[in-house]
Amino acid sequence: MDHAELLTPENSGVVSAPAGAGSAGIYHAELLTPENSGVVSASAGTGKTWLLVSRILRLLLDGRAPASILAITFTNKAADEMRERLMTRLLQWSTATADELDEHLRQIGIARPASRRRAAAQLYETLLYAPEPVQMTTFHSFCQQMLRLFPLQAGVPLNFQIAEHLEELHERAMDELFAQAARQTGGDFARALDTLFALCNGIENTRSALKAFLMHRNDWLALTRDGAAPEAFRDDGDGEAGELRDFWQAGIRRRAAQYAEALLNSGTKTNHARGEALQTLAARDTLDDESFDGLYHCFFTQEHKPRSVLGKTSPDWFVEALASLDYDSLAGAVGAARERLLERRNERLKVAWRHAGDRLCRIYRGLKRENGLLDFDDLEWEGSQLLLRGELHLQYRLGGKIEHILVDEFQDTNPGQWQLLLPLLDEIVSQGGGSVFIVGDVKQSIYGFRRADPELQQAAARWLKEKCPGSLHRQMNTSRRSAQPLMECVNRVFSAPPDAGQPVPEGFQPHETMRDIAGGVRLLGLHEPAKTPPCDWRNPLREPRPASQAASGQEAARVAGAIRQLVANGLPVEDGGQQRSLQYGDVMILARQTTHFGDFMQALRTERIPSISAHEQNFLTSLEAADIIALLEFLQNPRRDDALAVVLRSPIYSLSDEQLWQIARTPGDCWQHKLARLAEGSAEEHAEGSAEDGAAAHWRPIERQLASWINLRGQLPPHDLLDRIYHEAGLAQRYRRAVPPPEAGRVGDNLNALLEYALDFDSGRYPDTGRFLENLKTLRRLGGRRAATRAPTDSDCVRLMTIHGAKGLEAPVVFLADCAPAQRHRDTYQALVQWPPGAAKPGQFALLPAKAGRGGALHRLVGQRERRERREDVNLLYVALTRAKQYLFVSASGKPGGHHWYARISDAVGKNGLLGDDALARTGD
Repeated sequence: MDHAELLTPENSGVVSAPAGAGSAGIYHAELLTPENSGVVSASAGTGKTWLLVSRILRLLLDGRAPASILAITFTNKAADEMRERLMTRLLQWSTATADELDEHLRQIGIARPASRRRAAAQLYETLLYAPEPVQMTTFHSFCQQMLRLFPLQAGVPLNFQIAEHLEELHERAMDELFAQAARQTGGDFARALDTLFALCNGIENTRSALKAFLMHRNDWLALTRDGAAPEAFRDDGDGEAGELRDFWQAGIRRRAAQYAEALLNSGTKTNHARGEALQTLAARDTLDDESFDGLYHCFFTQEHKPRSVLGKTSPDWFVEALASLDYDSLAGAVGAARERLLERRNERLKVAWRHAGDRLCRIYRGLKRENGLLDFDDLEWEGSQLLLRGELHLQYRLGGKIEHILVDEFQDTNPGQWQLLLPLLDEIVSQGGGSVFIVGDVKQSIYGFRRADPELQQAAARWLKEKCPGSLHRQMNTSRRSAQPLMECVNRVFSAPPDAGQPVPEGFQPHETMRDIAGGVRLLGLHEPAKTPPCDWRNPLREPRPASQAASGQEAARVAGAIRQLVANGLPVEDGGQQRSLQYGDVMILARQTTHFGDFMQALRTERIPSISAHEQNFLTSLEAADIIALLEFLQNPRRDDALAVVLRSPIYSLSDEQLWQIARTPGDCWQHKLARLAEGSAEEHAEGSAEDGAAAHWRPIERQLASWINLRGQLPPHDLLDRIYHEAGLAQRYRRAVPPPEAGRVGDNLNALLEYALDFDSGRYPDTGRFLENLKTLRRLGGRRAATRAPTDSDCVRLMTIHGAKGLEAPVVFLADCAPAQRHRDTYQALVQWPPGAAKPGQFALLPAKAGRGGALHRLVGQRERRERREDVNLLYVALTRAKQYLFVSASGKPGGHHWYARISDAVGKNGLLGDDALARTGD
């Protein structure tokens, strides 16, 4: 199908387009025609980046000013890739022969290329010297640029900085919130916090609830955009007590006593025990929460289903007694009372949470302003508010200058970002002559935890159809990435009949491929947990740790062995139309979660396979950072033998186990004194000319260096002390020699991250190593700050990634691991936000209590969210299965049975566990 119209500047469209489109033939001609508008849903690997860049090329060829084009995507990496592809193609045009250039132009839908040849050849130079370039950016970068231009109108600090690491600010805001509550005892805010503490069952759950509020602060701001403050807090606990009193005194108590008597005389042990409990409750004048729960469970099970009262052998008199009591209406009254009580309690919880959360947001915002900071949520919110105010000079500088908008990965848009786009889109459409081009694929929507809503793509399509009648709506399902067996696997997995109970991605249609290359899918097995005998105590200095017997360890070993086999035997892979042997950099391992990353990294190291994890780890959990922290702990307290042992064994000094035993056997009350004694002994031996002097002489420089650092600890700020240590010990070189070359970059990043953090701590001014260490412990507990890790494609090493992290990436060989059931998402004391697609503000903004306290209304809302999460889990599987170009290997660890991913893929692939070419067999497995 030819879609060339969508590259016409005057037209607009929402496009879900193909990824990886190459240069083979005219590609969807109507989508490449700038005069057309359209909605395109592009499946994975169908070439959407090529399509977006081609549309920009057509706009430039039609004489559109570069600055009038705005292309928005979701990551800096995607924006950089789009920019690089644009300039690469323009450079090709500038150096191409006339025939080559004509072919390039025909590929983007130019029917008479000779008429555009000269303009196309000069376009590279034109763009290089343009006063303002094509804007290829992210939502956050666009908002940041806009706020830099109009800080006064937006009400933000003039020279604001972006706060990327928010854990400490969150904790400071939380501490200040509790401090304010302690100072304002008796006020509405303090009572709201007390209520939140009581209904959340403790301080930790309360902190979780308030952190959830912070994570959704933009939703709260949208809900209160019209200036409405949170509801005035009223402790309605008396209302719940009154509800119970009225219910108990409205004849229920008398009927409960009569029912208890019938149960006691029914002749069964179960009914007798229930009758005794009910009789005890009926003797009470009032009910509290606990006694009402007891009453409720006399009529309903723990799953909130009516209890079975009558059996096959129930006597007639018992049946008649229940009828005279109108048992069904009695049970119904108890159930209805519970619903009313839960509704009151949940409303009280919601109001208390909103009251305390609003105060927390104000404190947090104040802390940021004190430090001249904005976070990413601020950029979105302040940017959207700036545009919504619609000031004329803003429209002139922004809406008037931007005439063509392209949005990539639209399925990842959240409601706030849609509200940000709307004023710009309205302005472009109202002016005429502009275009809107939106690309997305609801099947690849996997970022619900970031508030992404795939239904916004349909809302955008409806908006476009209304504003731009005649806009095109297209779907592209022909892959330009994957081999035929991979597409066959995808079709089998997601083409289950509707009655099979297996959900499929929304809008899924069978996929085809244009790639005529070798490929295959192979199952590596489901590794079940093995029963292992308890491990005896071992000496860790003398006995190596036994190999992991866990199922995940076995799976990791199988995957690592397969990778080694494939590379060692030179599996042929396609690269630019040519074949070459597989390299480690061609392999990607994907997992749904990071739970077993450690097992996989260990297995890869055991096989001596260079590898890197693209998962952003807290740099404080790395071994190298732990070594430096141990050194600081020793310097702070020189009697910390355990910390000194870590330092001496680490690459800082690289002592052997035997040398550590030598220190341990030396007389002395702590290792520092023992080390000093060894250093003194070596000096005496040197004076006497001992033959052992050469073997022992290394103790003295170690002892002197440590003593020097101990003296500096109280004189230098932590950053200056660490900088001195790094320099004097040559840490970078020592660690580089101690790790495999592919990991040297990661280790260096972690060491630098620790040094940078020390500079941030108190601006690097005060010599307080103790407080710095306490701060590091807090940071590690909170999940820590991330090191600026380099891209995993920088070297020839296997990439270990989560599926979320691999979105948008591809590799010739992919191992999809850990396909057993995932851990369930914890939703207790988390925010429940429902924002109808296209609406100006959320329709629901509440806190989820524990499951037992939710009631019917919340259960229905949670059920809707769980259905969305199940749909997203299917989307995640779709993304995982479409990352491979040629070969896909699938493995799992866990118990068999159930409807987990491995079982679903196994059913699709078949009993022999193979589709297409067997890569391992080709390499002699």
